Amino acid sequence: MKLNYPKVHTDSNQRIFISFFIQKKRYRPYNGNRIGSETNPNSFPIEQRNTIANLLAAEVYNYMNSGGLIASYRTNEIVSGKMTDKDYLTRELNAKLRGSYSNTYKKILQGVYNTITHIMQGDSLTPKHTAAYLDRYSSGVSFNTIRRHLTCL
Repeated sequence: MKLNYPKVHTDSNQRIFISFFIQKKRYRPYNGNRIGSETNPNSFPIEQRNTIANLLAAEVYNYMNSGGLIASYRTNEIVSGKMTDKDYLTRELNAKLRGSYSNTYKKILQGVYNTITHIMQGDSLTPKHTAAYLDRYSSGVSFNTIRRHLTCL
């Protein structure tokens, strides 16, 4: 992913923000909350805001180039960055839990998620992890049911 250096702008209310594009979509953060930074240029006097905004632009640029994750505004959708296998599993589980599925199905998915993340003991999922999980089941029906639920995630 190629990221141009963020530019500093002022809106009509004299509030400072930075802007940058990711995949042809513009992002305009007013502070560093989305990258885990305490930098907030608009909490400073007007004459100092531009300097602090340039610091925020540098923080965002460095954060993004080091592979940091940026979530979309007011959602859990990841805009940019490298997600781990565990992040993907968590995101899909949350999507399924928000869906209109039965409580039993949601509990089974939660159980499959908890077990596979426990087996992973890290952030990457390998075929060995899934094989170790599925080898617990000797019954063909149980094996296929758990495999199907794991595939959903």
